[in-house]
Amino acid sequence: MSAPVDDDALYLIVKRDLYYRPNSIGYTGIRDNAGRWPKAEAELMICPHEGVTMIAESEAPEFTGACYDDLARKHLAEQRDALRADVTSLAADRDEVLFRLSNRDVELGEKMLAIEDLRADVTRLTASLAAAEGESARLRAGLPGVRGKLHDIMCLPDEAGALVVAQNWARAIDAALGAPS
Repeated sequence: MSAPVDDDALYLIVKRDLYYRPNSIGYTGIRDNAGRWPKAEAELMICPHEGVTMIAESEAPEFTGACYDDLARKHLAEQRDALRADVTSLAADRDEVLFRLSNRDVELGEKMLAIEDLRADVTRLTASLAAAEGESARLRAGLPGVRGKLHDIMCLPDEAGALVVAQNWARAIDAALGAPS
């Protein structure tokens, strides 16, 4: 039982167990070298009483019974060589892809290390910021005391001069910041 016929399928013309070549110029026993025609055209070419028939491309054997063995072997060797060349080319393409992937892996690894370095920097800076905020809060807490001391210094009845004011100023700041006097 044959497969359903597809009207868009191509057909090969057969005469004396050989395929017509393209444009009906000569004969070949090798399907790959045969001409192909749409069904309507192929039907016009057949002549059963002269032994000219048609066969769907999908059902045609790779080699006809009348194909010379040496031509079939040569064709198969050419196909084998073409496939080997394809395999070599594909292997080279694969190697190139693997090389590019390994380079991207290296680049990705370098970027990941850079990200880890940035995370460490962020952690360190966050800790420094927290310490600075703590120091700032401590200084702000001591600010009212400094203001009071400054007021006291400015209101000193002592007329001894700027040296006393500066010494008192330094002591007031040290006291506000918790430094030893």
